Amino acid sequence: MRVNHVKDLAGNVIKSDTQLPFTGKGEVTDRLKVTNVTALSKTKIKVDVNERLSSSSIVDRSKIRLQSNSSSETYTITNVTILDGESVMLLDVGTNNLSSNKVYRLTFEAGVGVLGKYTHHTFTNTNLSDREVVFVGCDDDKAGFAIDYVTAIDKTHVKVYFTEKLNVTASSVNLSIFTNDGYSTKATDESGHVIAYNRTTSIVKDSDRSVIYTLPYPLRDSTVYYLEFDNITNFKSTTAELKPYQSGASTARQLFVTGDLEAAADRKLDIVNATMFDKNTLEIVFNMNTNRDLTPSEVVLVNSPSDSANPAGLQVGYVNFIDNQTARIYFTGEDKLNNASGIQYVKIIGTVTPLIGPAVPFGSNQNYEYFAKNAQDNAKPHIAYVEPQSNYVVKITLNEDAYKSTARNPIDSSDIVIYNDTTNIVIDPSHYTLVHVTGTDSNRVFYVQLDDGVFVSGANYRIGLKGNVIGIDGYVSADAYVPTSNETNHSRQFGGSAPSVTKISLSDVANKLLITGGSDSQDDKIEIKAGLGLSNSKDYVIGFSANNNSLNVRQMMFETAADGSLADQVITGQNQKAVTGQTTQVMVYDTAGNELLTSSVMVTLQAGNIPTELAATATYTDTDNNANQLGGPVTWTAAANESNITHYGVFFLNADNSRGNQIGTDVAKGSTYSVTIADNTPIPAGTTKIAVFFPRTPKVMVGLVKKSHLQITLQVKCQHFLQAM
Repeated sequence: MRVNHVKDLAGNVIKSDTQLPFTGKGEVTDRLKVTNVTALSKTKIKVDVNERLSSSSIVDRSKIRLQSNSSSETYTITNVTILDGESVMLLDVGTNNLSSNKVYRLTFEAGVGVLGKYTHHTFTNTNLSDREVVFVGCDDDKAGFAIDYVTAIDKTHVKVYFTEKLNVTASSVNLSIFTNDGYSTKATDESGHVIAYNRTTSIVKDSDRSVIYTLPYPLRDSTVYYLEFDNITNFKSTTAELKPYQSGASTARQLFVTGDLEAAADRKLDIVNATMFDKNTLEIVFNMNTNRDLTPSEVVLVNSPSDSANPAGLQVGYVNFIDNQTARIYFTGEDKLNNASGIQYVKIIGTVTPLIGPAVPFGSNQNYEYFAKNAQDNAKPHIAYVEPQSNYVVKITLNEDAYKSTARNPIDSSDIVIYNDTTNIVIDPSHYTLVHVTGTDSNRVFYVQLDDGVFVSGANYRIGLKGNVIGIDGYVSADAYVPTSNETNHSRQFGGSAPSVTKISLSDVANKLLITGGSDSQDDKIEIKAGLGLSNSKDYVIGFSANNNSLNVRQMMFETAADGSLADQVITGQNQKAVTGQTTQVMVYDTAGNELLTSSVMVTLQAGNIPTELAATATYTDTDNNANQLGGPVTWTAAANESNITHYGVFFLNADNSRGNQIGTDVAKGSTYSVTIADNTPIPAGTTKIAVFFPRTPKVMVGLVKKSHLQITLQVKCQHFLQAM
């Protein structure tokens, strides 16, 4: 970045044309890199990398080297576990154990076989410094995590928090509660019942870091307790199991202290907070964990606590729980909240059940909560940022979950727009795939994978959403990105990482690339012949324009497989047509809109060796006796000079001499010059003639007159008519 005319506070120029280097947000993820290595135990290593990995990776363990910096001990990697969609690998170590007294060096060699899940990146091109890490060993016999703390929710429920997120949770444990740190004195309630001793207790998973146990007898107030439970091997995070309280033990232990507790049945539900996120999103927080069973019909937004229905025109459409205590209410008709004081109320008119314990009602005046109507406008769903991942993959993150419609169908490639700002080409959605990540971000984070073509370094691309994309609220749609050469609103810009594209040269353009045009009302056509110079294994985008304006090229482009199978394709639905006799610039792009030609190519429509000889005669014999129907042969004789003719085609013509449907198929030069109209063929609406065409030039037409009686009189007019196809 260059900053001109920097001045001090007195107005003196400090330095003109100051250049300031800066780093953009993030970096191009173009290869796998190791970001961290941790020894979890004597025999297990956790490896963090810079992107999500694929569990289908075929790993060559011999290409993972582990060495001690302080001894000659050898180590082998006996197993590699890749967590699909996670940026983590777990390595099992054999031969010798790790030690906290030693420093180790872990190296991934090229060809190890680890793959990025969405990018297929490898370590092949990774610098040594990004695939080799030094770390300290560990003395623990087993990789594990611990209990963080324990709290009493009420007299008969305790919550256990862990130091790591739980991927697997035991369904039940044998639970004991003691009152001494030797874990020998069984805790009793005020009636003398043992609260829990080796008691089989079911588990309720409260969050990704906590579980809740239900006790058969009540805890006492203001008491220190010691909790112990078994089955700890079934408490697992992504990398470890729950540790025992000491080496060799099979249980976990933790003390906790109670305060003034109430019975579970005496608790009352309460909305403790309500806050507007934006003009159609309200967040409410309950005083206890719920079963997330609040529905849109059970909540109203009102001007007074005494109201029990939404104001006319206001509708609650969706309730989404962030956790067991927090729900977001999405609604429309914010303008209907018109309390003069600016204070509104959210009110629960249905049933909300606690996650644990018996169903309890709301306390008196606790089923509603006030909130201020002071939120900002809804930000609308949009692309928050774009991160290039490889030559053909970018990662996009939205500001919120978004869907294809109010039915919350997942979006796909047709719902985003990618624009090559350098060449003014909109990339066809059929040439990229939108891949949803797994997990809770599946409707917010995506990878865009090009099927062909690349994102080129130095080129500018923009990406945005279409207007049919709906935010999580189900009401507010995205501002549509409608790309033009100077339109940047509702989009994000990104650059590519491919160093270049392979340029091509076209051969014998005048004879191998045949473009025909007519009037501005007619469709343009193109025919590609072998030997032009395009690969038959790639797709291309080809554009042309009478005034050489690249923006018009974008509007006139079409795609071809370039192998001749798409020859004679009609370009339809364009807002600008080529006209016979015009000189047209032809441009060839890859499917990402990058220019491929080494030099400019100009083609004149209807230029080259256009046949000038007409077929000598053309006749039609009607053998169908039904009114307004046709049937019978159309025949013609060869042109005097067929040197520039490869085949003929017969078509219906309309009154304005525009071409209608083809009759039969093309007839090769030198064969029998005849096609047959099947009996009982209705005369197409507006049809007055039949025409015999050369590949690019209509030849002889015959006029048709059908009379409304059984005997058909055919008047043949052998007139010459030249018109571009």
